Amino acid sequence: MAARNFAPIMAMAAARTVVQVSRAVEAGMIEPESVITPGIFVDAIIEVSDPAQEEALNRANASYPEVQA
Repeated sequence: MAARNFAPIMAMAAARTVVQVSRAVEAGMIEPESVITPGIFVDAIIEVSDPAQEEALNRANASYPEVQA
C-alpha cells in the first residue's frame, strides 16, 4: 500500500519515471482506480511478465536499455 502513498509524489518530483508492469495493456483496459501513478508522469514502461525472471536479471547485474527522452 505504500506505492499508493509515495509513487505519484515521487513521479512528480523525478526527472524521469520508468514504470515496471507485469503486463502492458491498451488504454482503457483497466479500471482507473487500479492506476497508482498517472500516465502524465510516466516516461517509459518496462514489461516484466515473470517476477522470477526479474530476480535472475538482478542477480546477473543486468541493466535495462537506455531510455531515450
